[in-house]
Amino acid sequence: MIGLFQIRDRYVYTGGNGRIDFFGISSNIFRNRPQGRFNFANHNHTSMSQFINYLKDTQTELKHVSWPTHRQSIIYTVLVVVISIVVALFVGLADFGFTKALDWFIK
Repeated sequence: MIGLFQIRDRYVYTGGNGRIDFFGISSNIFRNRPQGRFNFANHNHTSMSQFINYLKDTQTELKHVSWPTHRQSIIYTVLVVVISIVVALFVGLADFGFTKALDWFIK
């Protein structure tokens, strides 16, 4: 049950985790439902083997990832640093300008 529902005169949103949210106050509506893919409450052998299988599957999927080359990594890193500096300068200059304008307006 995921979505927005009307209960009495209030609208509530339920997420996929079985919790219902009354405008910031959450309560559990599915008491026996395990939270997440793995339920480690029992700590039994099957849970651990499921977790190990998950790690093996993750490792297999990471082999299919198209990783960037060394040159691409350097270019993207430099690009992020340059854009960050430009945005920081813009925000700093805008703040300085608004501060000076506000000081002039108040005086």
